[in-house]
Amino acid sequence: MRTLILTIAACLVPETLRAQVPEIHGPFSGVVFDHASRSLRPLLGVPGAAYLAQPLLAAVDLASVAPNGTLALIIQENGVELVRNLDLTPQHIPLKDLAGLPDQALWAPDSSTVVVYSAAGQCLQRLRGLTEAPLAESPVDLSSIGGPVRLLAADRQARRILFSSDRAVYLVVETGPAALLAHIENPALAAFTSDGQDLYVAGASQWLEIRHRSGGDTVLPFTEDSLFRPAALALSEDDRLLYAAGRSPHLVRVYDRATRSLLTEIPLEQEPSALQRLPRPGLYHLGSRKPGEPLWLFQAGPQAAVYFVPVREEGK
Repeated sequence: MRTLILTIAACLVPETLRAQVPEIHGPFSGVVFDHASRSLRPLLGVPGAAYLAQPLLAAVDLASVAPNGTLALIIQENGVELVRNLDLTPQHIPLKDLAGLPDQALWAPDSSTVVVYSAAGQCLQRLRGLTEAPLAESPVDLSSIGGPVRLLAADRQARRILFSSDRAVYLVVETGPAALLAHIENPALAAFTSDGQDLYVAGASQWLEIRHRSGGDTVLPFTEDSLFRPAALALSEDDRLLYAAGRSPHLVRVYDRATRSLLTEIPLEQEPSALQRLPRPGLYHLGSRKPGEPLWLFQAGPQAAVYFVPVREEGK
């Protein structure tokens, strides 16, 4: 397998920028990309007593933060960078040898790998070795898929990557080509179990459970609800529960995987766009906010709840 070694010009944050980076004090729950302010911002405190602090890094066009909260892939005017040590002093590493400018990024749950997709290059590419010397694997050609492509999910180390077109989901295993996995109308979100053996995919009105075993993949219906439009899926850390954040109606649903039954639902005050796992156990970020609005978090557990997080504006 041909592997490209990325050109690295590793450097600490310049003095002019380093002076603007706020020190992190108190309980650290992670870092989020705040679309409203185009910045990476630390989440300080614990659910129910947390706030979104001043930006660590501003003027960011696109960013994807790793689940461990210490790594991020960012795009700014000066190009694509890997940022390390988000919880300390950020270190910027330019990434020069990508197959195309990324439009999307997807992290492996263990934060060891980030997958990028380039619409211009019609390919996806894994970046590994992110805590040492980043390596870009050979790109996987997706030109035969046609139409828009969306990255949906990856297993623990991103060996298996799921992505979608308008009416189907595809799987890329290791360095192999993309293979059709199932037909589903408007697939928009998915989640792997921690062992990578089972996969959940949600579309316009149909949810699928896909079981991967040595004999192949088995596709089963999970639930159907034409009135519920999910925006994101996630699994509990023990894989027993499936969480779904609803675009319409606005709520978080909790399902039991074994019985496929709805256990509870929690109303939301605004539309969610994600269920992004944060470093604090059982804590998920519910997606973008509009200017002037708070951030919202979902805390999983026996007493699942939703919390709003006030935003500390710059200079305040």
